[in-house]
Amino acid sequence: MYNFISLTKKLSNALFLKLSEMYHSKSYSSKYIIICLGNLCVGLKSIQLLSKIWLLFYNALIIESDPINIISILKSLELLTNENKSLAQEITPKILPTLHSLLFKNNTIKWERKMESDSEFSDMDSIHPLKISNSQRYEWKIQIQSLICLQSLVKQCPKLIQPHWGKFLPSDIKIENTLGIIIRQHPNQLVRYEACKLISTFFNDSKYLAIASHDERKSAFTSLSQMLANYISFTLDFILRTLQNENDNELLHHLFNVLQTLLNHCDLKNLQNRCIPNIFTQVKNQLDQENDQFYQALDCLATLVDQLDISISESEEIIEYAISLVDKFKSDQNQNIQLALLHVICSVAKVSPTVVWQHWKSLSLYLENAISNPNQHICFSGLKSIEQFCHSLNQENVNIDYTVTWWTNVFEIISKNSIWVSESFAIRALGCTLLSHIPFSIFEEFPVRLKNFLIMTCMSFTEDEHEEVRANSCGTMGTFIINTTDVFLIDQAVTRLPILCRDKVLKVRIRAFWALGNLADHMYKQKTIILMDQRIGEDHANETILLPLFIDLLESSINGCKDHEKIRSHSMRALGFFYQILDDKILKRSKTLTISAINHVLKNITTGPFKNRWNACYCLHHMVSNPNFPMGPNYPYTKTIFDTLSNALIDSVNFKVKIACLKALSGPNYHQYQIETSSTFQTIYKIISTIKSSLMTLDVVLSKATYNEKSKYIQLFIDAIENSIIHFKIVLDVEWNSILDEMMDQISELMNPYGKPSELNLDDLDCLKIVDHVLND
Repeated sequence: MYNFISLTKKLSNALFLKLSEMYHSKSYSSKYIIICLGNLCVGLKSIQLLSKIWLLFYNALIIESDPINIISILKSLELLTNENKSLAQEITPKILPTLHSLLFKNNTIKWERKMESDSEFSDMDSIHPLKISNSQRYEWKIQIQSLICLQSLVKQCPKLIQPHWGKFLPSDIKIENTLGIIIRQHPNQLVRYEACKLISTFFNDSKYLAIASHDERKSAFTSLSQMLANYISFTLDFILRTLQNENDNELLHHLFNVLQTLLNHCDLKNLQNRCIPNIFTQVKNQLDQENDQFYQALDCLATLVDQLDISISESEEIIEYAISLVDKFKSDQNQNIQLALLHVICSVAKVSPTVVWQHWKSLSLYLENAISNPNQHICFSGLKSIEQFCHSLNQENVNIDYTVTWWTNVFEIISKNSIWVSESFAIRALGCTLLSHIPFSIFEEFPVRLKNFLIMTCMSFTEDEHEEVRANSCGTMGTFIINTTDVFLIDQAVTRLPILCRDKVLKVRIRAFWALGNLADHMYKQKTIILMDQRIGEDHANETILLPLFIDLLESSINGCKDHEKIRSHSMRALGFFYQILDDKILKRSKTLTISAINHVLKNITTGPFKNRWNACYCLHHMVSNPNFPMGPNYPYTKTIFDTLSNALIDSVNFKVKIACLKALSGPNYHQYQIETSSTFQTIYKIISTIKSSLMTLDVVLSKATYNEKSKYIQLFIDAIENSIIHFKIVLDVEWNSILDEMMDQISELMNPYGKPSELNLDDLDCLKIVDHVLND
């Protein structure tokens, strides 16, 4: 039946009715009927029929006494669980107690392991076969199948299973019916293997391990984190105890899988320190034995190095040990060991780059051989070690005197081994990321030929068929743009970024818009950008950008303001800087774009994540700070801008949004937008009234703020108010300032409870002393 799925789909209901009738009649072999029903589940889409089959299995499991039938039911339940996630979630609360009961059938488990197994006996007969009764054999098979069924449930609905971990995992030394006892004491090896697999499945599919911590504070969150930390600590404890005396290679393999899963998913620094020395000890013991689990022990060592703050002397010892293994395990037969060894080198490069630097001569030859290996996994791991080391060289606390020659040699090694054109997208993507680690000072000193080659290599990746490579190329391009003065790179970026900003893959667009923001920042800071309708000659002393290309950049930024919320902050950063460099002529030619840009930016001030809101405010600040930007009575959007910012200043519950609103409101030179001074005064008076209102509602905002927000941003907000009012007093003439004195006193009084008392009635001389500081802030 299993081989005729298409047939069973058409006849599934009829088959179920017939098989169900045969099962209840007890006239036929129950075992084979159950197996047929289990096979019927494979590929079956009907949730209604699956539910009927599940109900039959569940009722049969409760009343069934024949161990052969129980085993068949459990096997069929596994097939059913794998077919439908929603059904698995529905049945989990009901089936879990039954599976637990079958697994720990005889109450407290008190087994004695007798290591008398002989190679001619099967895995089921891990003790002498003459001493095993049939009932014992079936009990073990039921336990094995229960464990397999539990694994299937955990994979389908890990969140539902997590609250029930306490039934299976040790969280207290006094609890006896746990998987830990099975692994340490069960007389049958297959049961022990499946118990290890179940624990690995628990931890591998859980998203909660990262929060595990032995935190003494009491709260609902810390209670969960402490409980998880207890599960992890006790699991580590019995795993390490079992490793001490275990000789079965396959069980050692499964034990190391559990250990590696735990190391990968939890932060050891948050656990009690008693576990960590034991892990190191057991890992080193396994390394000394050089058994079949040697590569797993190496992998665990690498993860431990990655997680813990090891000393320089420990790093030195580990890297010397790794170098001693290089020649010993060069052959292709030891690929797992080579991968683990490269993992160790990569981890040491991450935490102690100075140690790797001291042994670079020995390591570089090994790494070069690794990236030239035809095995893509080894090639990737070798390249990852080089990439991690290059990344670590750029850390602030690393003091290594690298040279242009050293970096040139690195890229010669990579180019020579055809990394850039590898068939593996992961290798191409990693090679592209490596380019972003070149220090700016080194990149500027590269020969022009090498520099252009690396730029074009990065640009060629923007057209790669795989999204991961395109995304990494955008990240590398954005990194290059931040500090470069290379005109060729900017020229390439201006052409390619608009295309990448329209990529169908979100991840690529996010990186592309980040690079676009960096490009806009660069163009704003480099005061030599020239926008022209057509390029004249080949003089690149200044960066000449064709106006149509620049308009394309501008349109991309505007479109980004209505794209995915993860993109909008980058696009508005770009938009603000682009508008700051536009002259009057270009602004007049792009009225439609300007109106569209303002509408989208204003919408982001009032909707979406707070990060997007404050970026929208800063974008407006940059736009209106351009003295050429069209604002005033002739532009209807002027009032909308001030109204939107004023409302956000009062209504927003986020301090960073409020501070950004003040920044935007203080941006314009109000005189140029108003025909009469009285109009300027009226606009500023309304804004200062808004500031007063925002202070009057500040207690409401503080009641909703976190402790960090209160301590970090309240004073910044008060400072921003002071700076804004100083700016407004500078804009206004003396006679108009005197009218505001009463309101200034009220604002000072409102500000006093939140910070150092401020005197806002500053005379003109005081204003002039700080005007440069304020306007350049």
